[in-house]
Amino acid sequence: MGLEASLSEVMISYSPEARQEWYSKYLFDSISWYPERLGTSKTIFSVTSKYPATSFFLDPSPVASLAAPLGGRRNSEVLFEVLGSLAEGDDVGIFYLTSPDGAVMMQHWDTPFDRRFWTPGLLATFENIPSDQDGGRFLALVFFALKSVVIFDGYHGLRVSFHGDHSLWEELVERLQGSGFPVGWTFSDA
Repeated sequence: MGLEASLSEVMISYSPEARQEWYSKYLFDSISWYPERLGTSKTIFSVTSKYPATSFFLDPSPVASLAAPLGGRRNSEVLFEVLGSLAEGDDVGIFYLTSPDGAVMMQHWDTPFDRRFWTPGLLATFENIPSDQDGGRFLALVFFALKSVVIFDGYHGLRVSFHGDHSLWEELVERLQGSGFPVGWTFSDA
């Protein structure tokens, strides 16, 4: 069974057309990005830097201290695991888009949620599909029925934020904190 066939079995009630309509209503259109339509932004994690990410290999920032395993798992593994556990059983999708010059939004892919593909490896998308002209890059986990979204914003670092349903936010925070994840942690050298 190919990837397309297995992914099409996951989401039944939200066709590609329905997902695009939902995105246009709540998150973005061809020229604008507006997740605040789902509610105020709540920071899950944020690291911004005026230096390119590869400079961290030579000059590690204080963020490196957060890379210590949490019960044998890294922060990214904990975050993806907790988000994945919340996403199972709901109508949830994942998409990636860029804003090359801040004036246009380009959606590169959109797929129904599937736990097998929801891994920290998705963060490589920021490197594999960069944004031209130093524009924004966004990987999002969308909870359609709950009108909520978790956004991984790869513009000058990495910011993970939540917009949407208050009870989902509270459950997310409780699970992350229970796993030792530093919810709300922010670092900037910019």
